[in-house]
Amino acid sequence: MNKTISLDTGPISLFFTRDHSKKIDALFNSIKTNQINAIVIAPVLAEVFKHLCVSNGKDYANSSLISLLKFYPINVKSLDYSMILKAGQLKCQFRKKLSYIDCFVIALALIEKCELHTTEKEFPTFSKLKIITYSF
Repeated sequence: MNKTISLDTGPISLFFTRDHSKKIDALFNSIKTNQINAIVIAPVLAEVFKHLCVSNGKDYANSSLISLLKFYPINVKSLDYSMILKAGQLKCQFRKKLSYIDCFVIALALIEKCELHTTEKEFPTFSKLKIITYSF
């Protein structure tokens, strides 16, 4: 059975940089070849779009996200009640430390019981959450 991971904005954004690490290449190759099941909460893709748009323009952001979703079997999760409630609880608990996107990403990983792949260095520790960090 393949491992399931949750992707944050950072690793996806890094994938679109020219000089990304071999670790990012390996991650996305594993996703492409279905060795890893990747999930992402929908608002993360809006944040990735924003980063790509700011750095390279709207057309680049459009084509990049379309290509990603076309060629990489990433499961995009919509917001549901359990996700909204869990993210809200996290935002209430860590309101000065976590952004709303951070809360949704953590909520997804906790609900799906999977690893969280991120570039964030300041996440709180959760006993039931394994966090894999990538460097910019």
